Amino acid sequence: MSEETYTLARPYKWIENIEREVTDGLWEDISQYFGVEEINDLTEEQIDQLEAYRDEIEEDGYLDIIRMGLGNIINWWETETYVDD
Repeated sequence: MSEETYTLARPYKWIENIEREVTDGLWEDISQYFGVEEINDLTEEQIDQLEAYRDEIEEDGYLDIIRMGLGNIINWWETETYVDD
């Protein structure tokens, strides 16, 4: 038996993979719910609904990943629909 204690190598990779999987699953659910194929097909009102839902989710360790995934989708929409005035 080794004298060293266990530590997870590269924990950020685990989190990145989980975040990506949650975001992809949320996007699939959101796109089906709103009947859209592309992120820029969402309206500002639909994004407002997603933001409101994200803000309603209680802050706890279990649901933080859902909040993060919703935030990723909202940021993705903002990036895709940004217009430089």
